[in-house]
Amino acid sequence: MGESKRSEIERLTKEAVINSTVGGRGWVTAVAEVVRMAVVSGAASGRPTREVVLEACHGAVLGLRLVDKDLPEPAAAIIAKLAEAAEQTHSDLQDMLTWTAEGLAKASPDLPGENDIREAIDEKFLGVGELFDRFRDEKRKSQ
Repeated sequence: MGESKRSEIERLTKEAVINSTVGGRGWVTAVAEVVRMAVVSGAASGRPTREVVLEACHGAVLGLRLVDKDLPEPAAAIIAKLAEAAEQTHSDLQDMLTWTAEGLAKASPDLPGENDIREAIDEKFLGVGELFDRFRDEKRKSQ
């Protein structure tokens, strides 16, 4: 199940995110909802929620980069939506926030505007931006 399932979640999330950005208004909320649905359905299938969150976040960041969208606002919206999804996936809220920060950071370690991403995240959930920085720095060191 491992890699092929991972690729499937990333691919489907990426494609849905790209489609969600078409049109104009409301795309940020739509992108966050796509990621929430991917996480909830992936976790319901029996996969570890942390893995599903990391993969969905990676797919979302890939999709946003492909359509040349800035990440701060969608990243903060994704954090907020996945905080809501903690209960749906029977996950601890702090774990969900940590996994989401990790997924976003590891998918975007060298993007311009990463401080803006951290600040946008911290506006929604104070302290989670620090987690984003920590995971981003870990990813950079491992490259």
